[in-house]
Amino acid sequence: MPKAPYEKYLGPGARDVGCIINVRAHYDEDNRGEYRKYQAVWDTGSTRSAISSRVVAELAPPQVSETQVRGVNGDWHKCPVYYTDFEFPNGDSVSVETTRADFLGADILIGMDVIDKGNFCLTHRKGSQGLFFTFEII
Repeated sequence: MPKAPYEKYLGPGARDVGCIINVRAHYDEDNRGEYRKYQAVWDTGSTRSAISSRVVAELAPPQVSETQVRGVNGDWHKCPVYYTDFEFPNGDSVSVETTRADFLGADILIGMDVIDKGNFCLTHRKGSQGLFFTFEII
């Protein structure tokens, strides 16, 4: 039976889309770490997903490579790439190559590399105040 999409009421005046997700290190197909909960923010302006230094320290995901990342101020930075798994509140999960970045308000930044794997929707509902957010892996 298919899972229902994750849905969250953001309320009136919402400025960002965030949620708590489970994250774990992904060593290989037979060896994965334990999930831990982290605050995540969804960012349609980010090409790839990122994890904070705190997540790297706590989960010790394997570094698989390095890449050049352009920050919001336009500067390029060399960043390590880690292999991780994200699990969303509805039970959907995805394996993700993440970079390390520290940002305000969350430990996980969910970028278009993950958003492109599913249905991402912000909508008003008739008779409601504020936005509703839904997401599901397809």
